[in-house]
Amino acid sequence: MKYLEHSERKHFSKDLSKCSELKNLPDLVTDLSSGDETVRLKALDDILDEIGTTKPQCCRAEQFSQLLDSLAPLMTNIQNHELQRIASIIEVLSTKVWFMIYEEFLNFLDIIKTKEIIKLMKTTFLNESSQTPIKESFAYSIFSFRVINDTNDQCFNPILILLLNRLKEEEKRWNKQPYNKEHDPKRCKYGFRTLATILNGLSALCLEHDVQKQEIANRGGIEIGLRYLNHPSAKIRVMAALLFGLSGEQNIGQQFRKNN
Repeated sequence: MKYLEHSERKHFSKDLSKCSELKNLPDLVTDLSSGDETVRLKALDDILDEIGTTKPQCCRAEQFSQLLDSLAPLMTNIQNHELQRIASIIEVLSTKVWFMIYEEFLNFLDIIKTKEIIKLMKTTFLNESSQTPIKESFAYSIFSFRVINDTNDQCFNPILILLLNRLKEEEKRWNKQPYNKEHDPKRCKYGFRTLATILNGLSALCLEHDVQKQEIANRGGIEIGLRYLNHPSAKIRVMAALLFGLSGEQNIGQQFRKNN
């Protein structure tokens, strides 16, 4: 299962030349180079609004290229208090891109893999001095952007452990009461809710190489998917289907099929 089409994408034309999404983004990106911190902070807030309210089905991958380049210089100092805003922007973007037209989604993945921002995200995540909310945002985004090539990447195991631990915390919470999205707040103004964000990161591994698929299967990924196949949230059901889909893989799902 290489990619799962989302229903939100179905009725959009692949001709994006007439779309007017993100029309304010170029000017906002220019403001990020201002020497005035107040201007930069306002630009970051406005960029979050611009991306958060856009229809990703109408966006072109190249529209984000300059933004990714312009955020990188602001990320070199982990004590920079602009970093939390940047982490929120990146996390929202990491969820939005999954709803782009398929070709643009692939183009975006190709673009971001060439950017310095990926190295900075990984460095910040691995830095013990980084604030926990920022580490979490970058963890979710790194998996969602599919920028870990193999299990030898320094970030792979720490991120996987973080996501699985956060999932345990969420499940412990929801075992005490029925799931209610109103009690599962969005992680930021426009992002996914916490449970969906965790499962989105985990399910992204199901689109990677067999060694990564095997690792998530070994950590209970198939069983996680099974638990959420009938979840009230359609987004979560899609993510669950990706995880449970590993059970059908010839080698990866063999042990699960044997036991079930």
